Amino acid sequence: MRQNTEKAIPLIAAACVAAIAAAAFFLFHQNAAEWEPLPQVHAGVSSREITKITLRKTIDSAEWVVFDDSDLTAQWADFLEKAKVRREGRALGPDNVNGGGPAAAVIQTGTSELAIYWEESTGECSLQTGGMQYAVKSTVRIPFSQTYDAAAERHGLVSPWD
Repeated sequence: MRQNTEKAIPLIAAACVAAIAAAAFFLFHQNAAEWEPLPQVHAGVSSREITKITLRKTIDSAEWVVFDDSDLTAQWADFLEKAKVRREGRALGPDNVNGGGPAAAVIQTGTSELAIYWEESTGECSLQTGGMQYAVKSTVRIPFSQTYDAAAERHGLVSPWD
């Protein structure tokens, strides 16, 4: 009887380990983030719902452009409407950086705010909304340069101290 018990313990332990591994594998693949359209994740990305956009060439830049011009917000709305996002986790504030960092766009809608950060050199783009961080891909290029330049020409540059 004792020999049967001694043989059963390793078999039971192996079965438990296999069950835990199978459960972890299933849960991981069940919750794996999928690419989904941004409008499904964040309502309010159409041009008529964008109330204001603030752009900064780097996260710590003191030279911003702020605009609500319909032709410029329409370019951002086009990008956002075609963007697909994949949740990466909880949003973290941008690192404290001096003399650079990612470019930033803060897009305000009637009900909320989107913060978009991207590295122009690598083309990596992320978005923060609702306390979550998302990777972003789109068939439309981020309209940063053309809207920044047009807004700077029309409205001038502003700073946090204005």
